[in-house]
Amino acid sequence: MRERINHAVCILKNSENMIISFCIVYLAGIVLGVVFSNQSANKFILKDQVCNFYIIILNPDKSVFSILFMRLLHNLGYILLIGAAGIVIYTFPIEFFIIFYRGLILGSVGCAFYSLYGISGISIYIFIVVPQNLIVTFGLVVTGILNYKYIKGLCRKGKFDLTEIGWNCILGFVICAVGAIYEFLLLLILIRPLHFYF
Repeated sequence: MRERINHAVCILKNSENMIISFCIVYLAGIVLGVVFSNQSANKFILKDQVCNFYIIILNPDKSVFSILFMRLLHNLGYILLIGAAGIVIYTFPIEFFIIFYRGLILGSVGCAFYSLYGISGISIYIFIVVPQNLIVTFGLVVTGILNYKYIKGLCRKGKFDLTEIGWNCILGFVICAVGAIYEFLLLLILIRPLHFYF
């Protein structure tokens, strides 16, 4: 396992251009999310989702373990989508679209949090939503790059091994799980107790 991680780190170190491309796409999504967050169609959908999220994380009747489980399932869905897109080199642009979409949602949700809840909304957005989203997006980017480099290398070797894609997805999911655990711990140790006493 350590060899796989070292190999992945080595591949990522030699993939600066791809990492920069993913960052540009992600930032473009955030900017466009902020710009288009006030469109009437998006406004009502996002505000409803933000209200649900806000209520869920502060509701003492909603278990933090169920929130963690829900987040892990969402992350698994993203990883499986990235993994499926990484099987064929021609579907690689789908991964850029997924990262762009995550940025778009992050930017839009930030505006919705601010307009609905003011300072407390922005605090939750900055300390929970943004770090969790950045960690998960990093896991997706790692999976995408490793799969792309593997499939690109197959053009020279010619032997396809699905277990390589599987290992890349597992590594990406572990990184995404760190984001979910971060949110879980913050809710358990800080947000819920503070909300209970104040």
